[in-house]
Amino acid sequence: MTTETVVRDVIESRGSIDFLILDFKRVLALSESACRLLYQLLSRFSAIGKSVLFTHVDHLSLLGRYMKIKLGERCANLFHMFEDNDLALEWCENRLLENVVPAVRPDRGATSIPYELLGKLTPAEVSIVAALFQRRRYQQGDVIINVGEEAREMFFLAQGRVSVLVALPSGARKRLAAFSAGMVFGEMAMIDRAPRSAIIMADTKVECDLLSLEDFDELGRSHPNIKIKLLDSLSLGLCRKLRKANREISVFD
Repeated sequence: MTTETVVRDVIESRGSIDFLILDFKRVLALSESACRLLYQLLSRFSAIGKSVLFTHVDHLSLLGRYMKIKLGERCANLFHMFEDNDLALEWCENRLLENVVPAVRPDRGATSIPYELLGKLTPAEVSIVAALFQRRRYQQGDVIINVGEEAREMFFLAQGRVSVLVALPSGARKRLAAFSAGMVFGEMAMIDRAPRSAIIMADTKVECDLLSLEDFDELGRSHPNIKIKLLDSLSLGLCRKLRKANREISVFD
């Protein structure tokens, strides 16, 4: 399918489109005429308040150069590039949330420790666990967990967003999941005690409350009921993740 055909089909459907994601993963090369058509599409959509996003374009350097020349100072605001479709979809979802529910901030912090893993605990039990927390802060782009590291704690995400990544044979990274304030990651270490199997990176400024493996084990001796509740919540959380993975895998069956 040529660029001209794609652009024509998109323009004919523009009334039903708010966000358009163009995936170039299987595109081997682009000519200057193709870049011109894509620029015209981007300009036309931006003029009517619609967004065009480009994914998997790192190997198409001509497209980036063309857009920079034609858009000038507007390039950073209009030419949106993403490593994969998942990141592009997240960008679209955040824009929709901002438009529909302006009060919602994706990076809002967890207040009064409303962590999902502590949902089954009483206020008094939450206070006991919270007293064991160690606060850690990370900057955007920091690697919080790396593959192969010894698992010594689990992370309660108080503020910000993080991504779960795996390294591909090509050297690129693939995002598997994302976590926001109130969620927990690194929790599998409390069950299998195995080395870390994925990369966790801060997408924004991040604050976490850490519960060490030693303190978690001590809870089993000092407050066994609390540990039982936490393990129950951990098990349910892992079951939900497994079911989600099964649904996603079934799509390719």
